[in-house]
Amino acid sequence: MNHKERHLKPSSLKKLRQTIARLVGFFGEDRPLHTIRPEEVQNWFDEMCDQLSMASARTHAGNARSIFGTAIEWKFLQESPVPAGVKGGSTASQNDRYVSDQELEAIIEACPNSQWRVLVGVAGYAGLRVPSESHGLCFADIDWSRGRMRVRSPKTERFDGKEARFVPIHPALQPLLMEAFDRASEGQERVLTMNHGGQTNRAFRRILERAGLEPWRDAFQTLRRSREKTWCEQFPQYVVSQWIGHSITVSGKHYANHALDHHFERAAGLGLEAAQKAAQQDAV
Repeated sequence: MNHKERHLKPSSLKKLRQTIARLVGFFGEDRPLHTIRPEEVQNWFDEMCDQLSMASARTHAGNARSIFGTAIEWKFLQESPVPAGVKGGSTASQNDRYVSDQELEAIIEACPNSQWRVLVGVAGYAGLRVPSESHGLCFADIDWSRGRMRVRSPKTERFDGKEARFVPIHPALQPLLMEAFDRASEGQERVLTMNHGGQTNRAFRRILERAGLEPWRDAFQTLRRSREKTWCEQFPQYVVSQWIGHSITVSGKHYANHALDHHFERAAGLGLEAAQKAAQQDAV
């Protein structure tokens, strides 16, 4: 492991190694770096686009750009063979599923136990990332009297001042947290002790079906995204961005970029009212 890999989180390191495996699989293990041509990198990227989602393909493209950039830094290459058309970075979400508070109540009602109710609650009412933030929440982080909780954020901790943030406790979330506290074993520090893995998403699909809802993609991310949209209806975006734990730019790209049905209904209602007033004036 080199010095740059030591600063990567396990998930990022895993994805980087997957990128290396894809590069080696396409170009060969013994291929000299300086012989790789831009059109070949473009073909590598196009092949990934046929096999993977655009988000995954762009993640690998960004990693490849970093790898070749490091090769330039270490004097193994003079210029990168990655063409401008091979773009890395994140892509805007295409999932516009919005979970209302009424649906969230039904989901929590369908949960089999307190741990599940808390998990759905912190994702849906507080917008926590699952599992990196949800499973790091401790009872000591909850300020019951002030109605807020401290959320540690492994995803943003490398940035100064972004190690943690404070999030308001929704009135519907407080009894779920209290229930978890009452059921906690002696000496238990973390709110959530349940494991998280592939079985969690499968179990969540069954919960959605019991709640009478059609399962959706990005199970818990959809709950987080929906909370930001709900908050945006009530509070300034700069406040919401602080609570949700990302920038306003990210909000516009991934979260707050879809108009909801009630926006159209409200706009149409205002339009109808204006038309009625105009007709009355004409009649007069």
